[in-house]
Amino acid sequence: KQCRKTYKMSNISTAYDEIRDLLIATLPNHKEIINPYLPELNDDITTEKSFGLAFGEGLNTELQLACRMSIDRSMRVILTRKIFGGNLMRSTDGSKVRRDAEKNLFEDQYLIIKALEESPTITDSGAITKCVYQSDNGLEFVRIDRIDLIMLTSTFTLTYFEELN
Repeated sequence: KQCRKTYKMSNISTAYDEIRDLLIATLPNHKEIINPYLPELNDDITTEKSFGLAFGEGLNTELQLACRMSIDRSMRVILTRKIFGGNLMRSTDGSKVRRDAEKNLFEDQYLIIKALEESPTITDSGAITKCVYQSDNGLEFVRIDRIDLIMLTSTFTLTYFEELN
């Protein structure tokens, strides 16, 4: 059977917009990182809390269905929380601020995992078949212009189909 040619935006482009919109709705008080691929090089990452969305490698799952190809693509969600501005605090109060920021990052991550895995908004459009949390890199310390941050990068796998013609 011959596949019909259709002219529309790819499903990954649609998914990109839907996921970004979902992150903004889930974390309305976070600022979006301009360059999530190298977050520590962003000037804007020094805000109280921020998020970034970065897409990674794709894999052709070699499943074809009605002139459509299945793809698994990795996606990273980067989260940051400010710990200190100015000199590094080396006190009991400073330790509490750091611990609170770390716990808040895990809470942010939980909200995102839940939103991405349970949201019908993403899968209803047909752009994404499945979105699954895979792993994270653990908490990382980042220092930019005398601002101390804690960063957490979570990796998800998206499964979606693209038209072959």
